[in-house]
Amino acid sequence: MAGGGPAGAADSFLKINAVAGVGPGNLLSAINIRQWAGDYILADITRIRMDLNNLGTTDLSLRLLFSDGTFGAANTAFSTIPLLLPAHSGWVTNVFAITPADLTPGTGSV
Repeated sequence: MAGGGPAGAADSFLKINAVAGVGPGNLLSAINIRQWAGDYILADITRIRMDLNNLGTTDLSLRLLFSDGTFGAANTAFSTIPLLLPAHSGWVTNVFAITPADLTPGTGSV
């Protein structure tokens, strides 16, 4: 979006929408294989901080999902403890802990 981010009217932000129900398009998700790729453990990255704003009318329970980037993702893991973002939250800064101890394996290993 061209403006209205956490730093004010001139601050752009990424807006992600989901619809209620079951099936494709009903889970809030964003995938960015190139910008967010890398060895987070080697780089000693233990947390990911982001500014979030729930513009909807439903409270959200957010998790991060990590994969090894291979086709079919032999190894996936997600944040064990969800981040709770209430409806109409306004801009808030949140931190996800992402050490191996903070993640639950989905497939393969963390």
